[in-house]
Amino acid sequence: MLSTWAYGGWSFLSWVTEEIINPDRNIPLSLFIGISIVCVVYILFNFAIFCGPFIPHQMSDSPFILLYAKTAWGGWGWFFATFCILTATYGAVSSNTISTTRFYHACARDGHLPRALSLCLPSRSTPIVAIIFNLICTSIYIIAGKHATVVVDTVMYAQWVFFVLVFVDCSSSATSDPI
Repeated sequence: MLSTWAYGGWSFLSWVTEEIINPDRNIPLSLFIGISIVCVVYILFNFAIFCGPFIPHQMSDSPFILLYAKTAWGGWGWFFATFCILTATYGAVSSNTISTTRFYHACARDGHLPRALSLCLPSRSTPIVAIIFNLICTSIYIIAGKHATVVVDTVMYAQWVFFVLVFVDCSSSATSDPI
């Protein structure tokens, strides 16, 4: 279930929309550029796997991508693959931190969460209390260890059920006559 987290980034866009300069131009442009980069990387990766050297990955305890990178690119392959994995992880953590703290901030501003979560730094309008709240929640998940996985899996399952229900509702609304 955690693998679906990688595909959930598009849903965070709406949480930071109010901070985007010229959203009519920049949102479609960023979606086009981002999706294009991901498609090119996936195609190149699959091409490299299918056309590259065969590696019997069942015989090793190392992750396949690291083993493949070392075989295909030599000693720097491990470094390059590790750098790519770390970059992707940093991007995911960064987008989650930015979007969730803005979500807490907006909910608190509208009265749905405690008002303290809407407090911002005056110099940069950074929702510092929401960031600290997010840090505390993340720390609790880390301390909980394996037990937090059940919570995360349940939330991810509920999120995707919600996405399917929204899609079905939007699809049925598009085919029905407007009131």
